[in-house]
Amino acid sequence: MLARDLFGPSASEDGKPLSKNEIKKRAKDAEKAAKAARRAAIEAEEARVKALKDSQVRRRRRRRSRRRGWARVSADSSCLPPRQDSASQNYGKLPLHQSAEKDGRERTLLKNISAKNHGETVYFRARVTNTRAQGAAPLLASRDSRRTPS
Repeated sequence: MLARDLFGPSASEDGKPLSKNEIKKRAKDAEKAAKAARRAAIEAEEARVKALKDSQVRRRRRRRSRRRGWARVSADSSCLPPRQDSASQNYGKLPLHQSAEKDGRERTLLKNISAKNHGETVYFRARVTNTRAQGAAPLLASRDSRRTPS
């Protein structure tokens, strides 16, 4: 292959031969144009693939919503017997906890629990202020009074 095949004619418009710099410049411009064409082709292919995926996702969502719609219609129909809620006791309006019930247990303050209580059943009332994992055991930081101990 000859240089004129790669870089176009070896003479300029006025008939003078092209300089080496002009030949290099034209080669660089041709290379840039080829690279831009490749990049445009890749972007066009990516856009086509994205559009195809988007249409598939939309189609899938439409199918899903249709299925849910049919399920909703069949569940709302009056021909089905009413379902019993098996967990109705777990929610709803509950009475206030005002310590109205006394269980008679003696509670110990956390600061009074020590090694001498080992093996005994000790009752205490506290609120958890922080939890964290320390190795394999979880640790609870708790308080049994209204103020921070000093």
